[in-house]
Amino acid sequence: MREVNHHTLRSAKITKPLTLAVVADLHNGAYEDLLPHLQGVDAILILGDLVNRHRSDYANAVGFLKDAPEIAPTYYAIGNHERRSPQREEYWPLVLRSRAVVLDNTFTLFEGIVLGSLSSAWPGQVKTDFLADMAAQNGFKLLMCHHPEYFRQHVAPFDIDLTLAGHAHGGQINLLNRGVYAPGQG
Repeated sequence: MREVNHHTLRSAKITKPLTLAVVADLHNGAYEDLLPHLQGVDAILILGDLVNRHRSDYANAVGFLKDAPEIAPTYYAIGNHERRSPQREEYWPLVLRSRAVVLDNTFTLFEGIVLGSLSSAWPGQVKTDFLADMAAQNGFKLLMCHHPEYFRQHVAPFDIDLTLAGHAHGGQINLLNRGVYAPGQG
C-alpha cells in the first residue's frame, strides 16, 4: 500500500471547501490500491509520469485514466515520461480519448479554482506564456507542475497561490526557502 498524506489549505480566495487528490509518478504501476482513497474527492490531479518511458507497456496508465474519471473529474499534467516515451504515438490517442482533461501549458476553471499545468519540456523549451494570463485571473490559482526545479525560474515570477509537483519521488527537500537536496536535480 502506498502512503497517503492529508493536508488542509485555507485561503480567502477559495470559495467553497474542496477535497483534491494528488497522484504523481505511478510509472505504469498497479494503482488499484489507490482507488479506495480517491472515493469522495472533488477532483483528481495527476502530476505526470503515469507511464514509464523505459518500458513498452502502458496498460496500467490507460486503466487509471479509465477508472479515475469514474470517481471524480480528473486533470492530467504532462511529465517527462509522457513527453519522452517511445510509445507516445500509441499512448497519446488513448489519453485524448479518456475522460481526463489534459492541461498542457494551459489553465481552466474548476469549482472557483484556476487550475493550470506547466508541462515537462526539453531544457530551454519550457513554455510559460500562459502563466501571465493564469496569474491575471480572479480566484485561487493552483498550478500542477511535474518538475519542482521549474519553480524558481519559471513559476515564482507569477502570482500563483499553490504549485504542486511530482518528479522527485519524495526526495526533494526545501527548508527556509532553500533547496537541500533532490537526487538528479542538485
